[in-house]
Amino acid sequence: MGVVVVEKASGYPSGDLTKAYEGFPLFTAPTIPAAVQCPECVQLCDNVVKGTITVTPGGTTAIAGALVELMASGTRSVAWTFTDSAGYYEFNDVPAGSYKIKASKTGYITKLSTAFTVACPDSDTVNLSLPTCTGEPFTINGKATLSGSGAALRGATVELWKTGGTSAYKSATTNSEGDYKFLSVPCGNYHLKILFVCNANTVSRYSEDRTFQAAATVNITVDPADGSCAVLWPGLPTAYFPD
Repeated sequence: MGVVVVEKASGYPSGDLTKAYEGFPLFTAPTIPAAVQCPECVQLCDNVVKGTITVTPGGTTAIAGALVELMASGTRSVAWTFTDSAGYYEFNDVPAGSYKIKASKTGYITKLSTAFTVACPDSDTVNLSLPTCTGEPFTINGKATLSGSGAALRGATVELWKTGGTSAYKSATTNSEGDYKFLSVPCGNYHLKILFVCNANTVSRYSEDRTFQAAATVNITVDPADGSCAVLWPGLPTAYFPD
């Protein structure tokens, strides 16, 4: 049996494009190749990341209309949405990878979740609870002293750093009484850093992150008897490290 193959395509400005040529018959059924698996194809999964945004303390009152961002590696927003009346959000078709969830709304302190990994297939639930902001802006002040004697630590630099910041948000120098003060601080997550001279070397230490919601007094005590010049931060978490 003779075979003639005709190709016809429409949509060209000049009209249809038609081509014909001689074909040949197959005496056996054609072989259909099996689907090939590849890493790129495997990652195309309907991954879901969802959760609720609530109010601290308690974490039971929903925050409606909060902006929720899906952060790739915690630094770049790749998708965003708003919470509904129940504080619920959801991201669908999330590619496999490492992410963090960032939630924010006026009147609340922005929060960033810990990193989590989306596999294939996967469904992740990330809930965040946001503290309210009151008395904004406010003042953070304190005194830097030497342990034992209680003498003032004069001329030390105290810096206020926003969580995740690449430079100091505010900087102050302790006066002759060891006092420092930061004015007009918006509520948020910060850590304090102090730089001072110890054994003729400039030493720096910083506190762990702390959520500031209103005016606060943070006193710093430096122990000159310690060769590495330890720093104590009363009222703050207890793990401190050299810069």
